[in-house]
Amino acid sequence: MAALRKRSSTLTVIAICLLILLISGGLFTMYLTHTISSDAEIINKLGIIRGLIQRLVKLELAGVESNELIEGHRIQDKRI
Repeated sequence: MAALRKRSSTLTVIAICLLILLISGGLFTMYLTHTISSDAEIINKLGIIRGLIQRLVKLELAGVESNELIEGHRIQDKRI
């Protein structure tokens, strides 16, 4: 009977430790997601800018005047 109690208390301690690890892992994942979200926002904005530059260079090389396009994007994309 004493061996059964000892085994039961050992399993309880192991279960509590695993639960603590699970909760701390979840909290750490939430923290990393929050930290990385601002980096992802910056990368997305840089991608928009790169695409705009690429499009303007392509149009300029094709002989299309792009001054109006630059001004139009400056007005449209206030979020950048």
